[in-house]
Amino acid sequence: MSKILKKIMILGGTILGTFIVSLIVFGVVTIFSNLSSANNMQLCYGDLHYVLAENDEYISYQERNRVIIKDRNGGQVVSFDPQKKEIWPDQMVLGKEHFYMLEWDDTTTETFRDAIIMQFDYNANVKKRIKVQKASCIACKDGYLFLGKIEKTLETEPNYLKGFWAQYYIEEEKFGDKWNIIENQSDKKTKIGNTSLYYHDAGYFSTEPDLNGYCGTVLEDFSVKDREKYLISIENKRAKENLQLLLKKVNWGNADRCQWQEYQKGTNIYGICNLYNSNTELEKLPIDEVKQAVFYRIDCVDNTIKILKQCNDTCAVLCTEKYILYETENALIKYDVISGKSKNVLSIEKPMEQMIYVDDDFLEITNINPEYVLRLDETDCEILEEINNKPINQDCSRLNTIDTGVYFYDTTWITNYSQVEGIHYYWLRYDANEGKYIIYQDNRVKIGKFELPYQFEDDIPYFLDGFTKYGSDFYAIISSMDTEKDDDDNQIQQLAKVNLKKENLEIIYDVSNEHIAGDGEKLFCCIYKDYFYLDSRTKWQSYDKRAGKPVRIDIKGKTMEKLSTTTNMKKASPYLSYINDKIFYAVNEGEKTSLFSYDLKEKKEQCFLKLPAGENNKTEFVRFDKDFIYYGKYIISRKDKKTFHVLKSGDKNVISNEKYVFYLDKTNKIHRLDKQNKHDIIIRKKPATEISCTEKKLFARVRNKKAYTKCVRDAADADEFADSGEDFYSDNLYCLDLRGREENKIWKGSYKWTN
Repeated sequence: MSKILKKIMILGGTILGTFIVSLIVFGVVTIFSNLSSANNMQLCYGDLHYVLAENDEYISYQERNRVIIKDRNGGQVVSFDPQKKEIWPDQMVLGKEHFYMLEWDDTTTETFRDAIIMQFDYNANVKKRIKVQKASCIACKDGYLFLGKIEKTLETEPNYLKGFWAQYYIEEEKFGDKWNIIENQSDKKTKIGNTSLYYHDAGYFSTEPDLNGYCGTVLEDFSVKDREKYLISIENKRAKENLQLLLKKVNWGNADRCQWQEYQKGTNIYGICNLYNSNTELEKLPIDEVKQAVFYRIDCVDNTIKILKQCNDTCAVLCTEKYILYETENALIKYDVISGKSKNVLSIEKPMEQMIYVDDDFLEITNINPEYVLRLDETDCEILEEINNKPINQDCSRLNTIDTGVYFYDTTWITNYSQVEGIHYYWLRYDANEGKYIIYQDNRVKIGKFELPYQFEDDIPYFLDGFTKYGSDFYAIISSMDTEKDDDDNQIQQLAKVNLKKENLEIIYDVSNEHIAGDGEKLFCCIYKDYFYLDSRTKWQSYDKRAGKPVRIDIKGKTMEKLSTTTNMKKASPYLSYINDKIFYAVNEGEKTSLFSYDLKEKKEQCFLKLPAGENNKTEFVRFDKDFIYYGKYIISRKDKKTFHVLKSGDKNVISNEKYVFYLDKTNKIHRLDKQNKHDIIIRKKPATEISCTEKKLFARVRNKKAYTKCVRDAADADEFADSGEDFYSDNLYCLDLRGREENKIWKGSYKWTN
C-alpha cells in the first residue's frame, strides 16, 4: 500500500474535490500498488500521513520529514530524509530487494504527468534514477515493477482499492532497461510472474476484471431531491446501474443530501452512503447531521444488491466483504457481517473534533492526543503506533519578532489593503482616470503609483490579486487568462515587483502552476529573507486551501527549490508564520490546539505550547509581538507562557503596539487592552470594519454602506471581463489617536472613479 502527497483523482470527467464523510476523510485518491500482496490501496483524501507502503516483510512510515522502514517485528531497517536524495515522493512502493519512489514533475499538467522514479536498496542508497513520461502510478509485486500511464485510449483514470492497474512492467533487477508492454495471453487475461491481470477495453490491465468500463471507485455527493436527475447524468453504465439498484432500496426520508462511495473487488461492488441534512455539500459532516448510514454489496454478475446494514444517527466509514465500520457519538464500531456481532474499536471523545483517515487495512486517528494508527484485519484491530506530542520548554522570550515574514494581502477589494510596516501605515486606492493604483502612506502621503499589464491582442485585463510591502519595495500578485488554453487550465498568475519610477510592474516569476490561494484576507505567499515561500498546489487543491508541496522562490525569480515539511506543518498549512529563522503554526487536536515551531536551519520541529481548542477548530496564524503570543482567543505571555487575556466570542482583528492591544468586539467597537494592568476599555463605539496601529496612531476603516451595496450589486451583474467594480469602491478611512479620538478623516468612502 502507498500513499500520496498531492494528487486529486479525476473520475468520470468529474473532479473529486473535498467530499468528506463525517469526521472520516474517505476520499479516494489514486491507485498505488499493494507491493507484494496487492490487497489494499490508500483510501484517504489529502496528503501523505503516517503509513506509506508495505509488503510481506516491511512497512514504511513518515515521521516528520523522514521515511522510516521497519520489519514486521518492529525492528528499524532504515531511516532517511528523501529530500536529501533529491526526491519528494508522490508514491512509494516496496519490493523484494529494493524500494521505489515516484515524483511527478510539477511543471507538467494534471492530465499528462512526467515523472522520475528512483530505485533504492534497503540501506536507502540510490541505485538508479529514470524519467518516465505520462506516469500515473507504480506497483510492485513478486519481483516485478508495474507502471500505469495516462495514454490516449484512457479517458478516465482507473482507481482500484483492492489492486492496481498498469500497461507496462519490468523485472526489478532489470530496472532502468526498456519497459515491457503487458499483452493478452488468452481470453483477455495474462499473467506476469504469479500475478493474474485482466484486460480492460480502455487499454490497460488490472488485478480486477472489467465491469463495463467501471473505473474501480466512485466518490460523489448529490442532492436527494434531484437524485433521478443525477442518475441520468452518470455516463458509466456500471456506475449508473449501481446507483439505480441503490435508489430502489434506500428509504431517503427527509434527508437533503447523500454522500456515496463504493469500490470494486472482483465482480462485487462494496459501498456506503450517508444521508444528511444540509442545503449544500459539507466539507466536514457532523454525526448529528447524518440521518442514516447504509452499507451494501452489489453482485455485478446477477446485477443484484444486498443491504448489509442500515444505521440511524451514525456515520458510515467503510464496507468490506466481512466487516463494516461506522462512527457513533463516542466510538468507532466494527460490525462483523457474518456473525452480526459488533465491537468497539476505539472510544473517541468529542467526535466532531476528530479526523480519521481510512483505508482497508489502516485507520489513522490524527486529531486526538495521543494520535493512533490502527491496523484492521478480518478478526481484530491492533494499535500499530501511538504518537504523543508533548510540549517542550522552548524559550519564546528571546524571539526576535522584528525578523518576521510578510504575507500578501488579498486585494480583490482594493480598499482591504492595510499594512503597517515599520513605523508607517500603507494603503491603496485606484484612480480609473489614470488607470493606475496609488500607494499611500499614513495621512494621505503619496508614495507612488503603478499600472497593471494588459493583453491588448485579446482585450483581456490583468487583475491585482495581492499586494504587500517588503523592505523598501512593493510586490504584487497579478492574474489574467490565457486564451490559447482550455478553460480548466487557463489561469495566469505572476509575482511582480512595483517599479515606482516607470509606474509599472516587473514580472518576477510565473506561478500559474503553483495556484496561490487565499482566505479573503491574505494570499498564502510569504516574503521572508529575500525568498517567496508558498505551496505548489494543483488548481483543485487551491480551492479548499489544502497543503501542497512547500517551495521557495528567490526574490529575483531565478530559482525555485522544494522545502522540507512535517506532518504537523502540512496539517496547519497554509497558516504558517515565518519568524526569526523559524516557522510557527498550530494544529487542532480534539479538545487541544498544539503550537509548533520548525527550525529552518536545523530542520527540527518542536511542540512548545498546548491550548484549549478554539471555536470551530478554525486554524489561523500564530502571531507574536515583543510581549505576547497570539492565537485564537488567547493572549499568552512569551516570558512564562501563562495566559494574559482570553478574548470573548466574536472578538477579532487583534493588533498591538508597545503599550496596548487593540481589537474589535462582536459589534465592531474598538477596544484597548493595557499590557501592564490588563485594563480593557472601549475607546470608540462607532463600528469599524478593520483597524491597524502604529506606536502613535490608530487607523480605522469604516464601511460606506450605501456605496458598498451598490458596488456589490454591480459586481454581481458584471461579466468576467468587465472592469473590476471592487477597485472603484473605497471605505472611509480615519486616523485616530490611541484613545480612539478622531484626528482626521483621511479618505471619504465612495463608489466612483476618482476621489
